[in-house]
Amino acid sequence: MHERRPWDRLVPILAAAPAATFLLLFVLLPVAVLVIASLLAAGGPAGLETGLLGPSLGAQVARGAFRNSLVQGTVSSLFAVLWGYPAGLFVGRWAFPGRRAFLSLLLVPFLLPSLVMVLGVEELFGAQGWLGVPLPPLQVLGSGLPGIVLVNVLYNTPLVALFTANSVRGIPRHMEEAAAVLGARPHRIFGTVWARPSLRGAGMGALLTFLFSFLGFAAPLILGGPAQYTVEDWIYALYKLVGFQGPILASDLAVWTLGFLAVPVAVYAFLSRGALLWSRTDASGSVPPSPRARTWGWRAGAAATLALALLETGLLGAILLASVRSTSGTWSLSDWSVLLSPRATGAVGISVGAALGNTFLYALLVAGITVGIAIPLGLPSLRRSTAGDWLRGASFLPLLVSPIILALAVWTFWGPTLGAPGTLWTLIVASQATLALPFVLQAVGSSFRGQPQTYLDAAKTLGSGPWGVLRDVVAPLARPALVTSALFALALSFGEFAATNFLYIPQYATLVVMMYGMEGHRLFPAAEALGALLVLVTLAAFGALVHGGEVSGTR
Repeated sequence: MHERRPWDRLVPILAAAPAATFLLLFVLLPVAVLVIASLLAAGGPAGLETGLLGPSLGAQVARGAFRNSLVQGTVSSLFAVLWGYPAGLFVGRWAFPGRRAFLSLLLVPFLLPSLVMVLGVEELFGAQGWLGVPLPPLQVLGSGLPGIVLVNVLYNTPLVALFTANSVRGIPRHMEEAAAVLGARPHRIFGTVWARPSLRGAGMGALLTFLFSFLGFAAPLILGGPAQYTVEDWIYALYKLVGFQGPILASDLAVWTLGFLAVPVAVYAFLSRGALLWSRTDASGSVPPSPRARTWGWRAGAAATLALALLETGLLGAILLASVRSTSGTWSLSDWSVLLSPRATGAVGISVGAALGNTFLYALLVAGITVGIAIPLGLPSLRRSTAGDWLRGASFLPLLVSPIILALAVWTFWGPTLGAPGTLWTLIVASQATLALPFVLQAVGSSFRGQPQTYLDAAKTLGSGPWGVLRDVVAPLARPALVTSALFALALSFGEFAATNFLYIPQYATLVVMMYGMEGHRLFPAAEALGALLVLVTLAAFGALVHGGEVSGTR
């Protein structure tokens, strides 16, 4: 039996050190400096309050940004839950042909860059859209607040459905059967067996929808204009585009946003304990049964699921078809020729090949950093330590720090040393890794906590020390989650736009940033072709994600 030595107490601290150091250097210190600088510039908390509540133009801008963010976040969450909850119950509770494939496909919209989702809505519902032309009343969904909400809903409804489905997939079927044998009616069975876990999952999805929509950047920027700008858009505009006191106002608005988001992030952290964005194959006792009766709940879920599948497929199809349709309505590859032309390269300062190389390089580095940080957290002693508890709580901090606020804080803190042209790419990678880290830590941590204790005890009995148990037992058992998390971080890096757009210079642009630059130069054919390329890259990443899950046993 392995005896506990005095220095073993340091093992949890050493295991937590990589994650804690990364969060300290790229979240806590930069944000703390940003907050302190803002307070000093405002003359203390009272001055900061005046900056938001006073009569100045800056205060009016800040209040308008908060109002827009609240409206867009609340309305988007409401519609995402109304749509995603019945779809998630249907997919999680009932077996049907293609169910596993559909569960996997739910990840695709979340992996798409937000800029591509905006393009898809424009191509479907815009004045020249596939549905907007034959059905003119639908054009209202292609711009303004309705268009922004639609982008948020299409982007986040799959998250609500996925969290809801995974929350009920593990419930043993015999619980429902026992309630039915005892004479419980369908609504009582639902309330007793399914309601609590499903509402927890839907609540997690709703909170993420609110956070992502409150901090929306691309959709308000393109579809709404200044009248619909969120706090993210105004922080970006104030810092980048407004002179003299613009950076000060941007910092003030960032500090207020951090304080406001503390509550929803804390609630999400509480609800998401032990939850996964995806889950492994259902156990034999918890496979959802085929429906014996097509109740109103079954019909509502089936309709929501079908509508979600059709609209998401239509959105992807519209983007791909737009890249091979000319302005005259004929089919051609002219958009692709514009994308590859010197004109496009000269307009944005980088070629498609170079931007593609940057995109893949950043993604590989982000996947390696986040998974490398997560592996030591599988140390068994860390799960029951104070260091582990603190780290699990700190892992949600990047959700509190939005992409633009993170980029602003990182640039303020690290810009003097790492902001030179030769090293700026490191800030881009660090920002992308920070934004992906909560999802990777949550998924890998849940996998670690779900491992059988008997395996760990057997390894200790055979003489393995803490690091031996991690190397020989914990890491191999967690391989499915590690592979899937790495691929998920890879895909998230592909689509990250806001922070990268804040930090980049042309030579370090990614495909998403290049697409936005082309739209700014009114090279719309090239932007459409690049949007189609991003869809293809995302689908390839999704294929790798599914394949990684299959070969690793995650499905």
